Amino acid sequence: MTTIKDDFPYRDFSGKRHPRRFVVAAAIILAVLAVLGLAAVAVNANRQASFNARMTELAGVPPTLNIPTPTPPDIPTATPEPSPTVDPCTYDTSYWSLTPIEPAYTGSPEPHLYRLPECAYEGLKKAVAFTLLRSSGGWIFPELYQALGHDYGYPYPYIAGVLVNTETQSDVWYSPITQESPFYNRAWDFDPATRENRSQYVLSGCYKDVRIYIQPPGEYRDLPYGCTVAEFIPYDPVVVLALEAPDEKHLKAFDPSLMSNYPNVDPKAAGYKIERYYGYLGNGVWMYLGFNKHTIQSYPTREQYDMNLQVYRLREPALPPMDLAWVEQEFGLAPKPVPWEVLDVPAEVNEPILKEIYAANTRFFRTVVIQMTSTP
Repeated sequence: MTTIKDDFPYRDFSGKRHPRRFVVAAAIILAVLAVLGLAAVAVNANRQASFNARMTELAGVPPTLNIPTPTPPDIPTATPEPSPTVDPCTYDTSYWSLTPIEPAYTGSPEPHLYRLPECAYEGLKKAVAFTLLRSSGGWIFPELYQALGHDYGYPYPYIAGVLVNTETQSDVWYSPITQESPFYNRAWDFDPATRENRSQYVLSGCYKDVRIYIQPPGEYRDLPYGCTVAEFIPYDPVVVLALEAPDEKHLKAFDPSLMSNYPNVDPKAAGYKIERYYGYLGNGVWMYLGFNKHTIQSYPTREQYDMNLQVYRLREPALPPMDLAWVEQEFGLAPKPVPWEVLDVPAEVNEPILKEIYAANTRFFRTVVIQMTSTP
């Protein structure tokens, strides 16, 4: 029986075994294939190692995208405008001087009436706007502080019951001054025939060295300048009041005759003049101090009213007549809407509410004494 062992070799004549030729060829081929296989494995291992090293190197480097960057369009650069410079004359009193008002325009020999430079009136105009909106436009103090950017009304929240001592060259006189409304009281006044406000504020005159005493808390303040502004009213105003104080009942009422509340004033006159006082605090800020209720002037005829208004308007041509329309044009602030429905409340219902509002007002008052020396 022959096996595969007997098929691969053959015996020569001497009887020795020799591998057949095809076995030798097969062995050579297998050896070559083994060498080639080992070489291929080695090359592949080297390539894998090189690839792994490259991947490790690139792992921490973000890919670079060759995306073209768009060129922004040419936008013309605006040349910044220079900041407006504030004229130092509007706040620095070293630029100020008093110029006498011509006697022909005073209506009487009043030596304490003077003009200031026009630039000095910038802050005064804002204080007049404060007064107009508060006493005739239905604004309350917190709204005015926010809108005008400063407390242009008072050195303290509530001031009323003021006495004035004006020293002229010939006489000394004292007068009480009151404030019209407290901190949270809205007020509108208007012509009962037209339901329009036609009051005009006109400069009366200015002076130096004003001292005010406030009680409480009981302290003096010296002000370098003061001015009086006359309010001209061509009718006896009807007043609508709305009390909106915190922790108080919100009340609304109307006063059918404002002038009936003041002594020695004829509520049937053709027109009236109220002197309002202002003091200069510094830094361009003027303070409204109040009005003199004992010196309100009544004009029996419209001719007398118009003549006196014209004389006052000639005292300071640099200042226009100031009214609610002027405030809206100058400062962009309009009167608040009037609650007209209050006027339909029967008198027997309105009167006790009006008294309650006036009684609430007195709890907010302070007393101020003002001494003004008029000689420049």
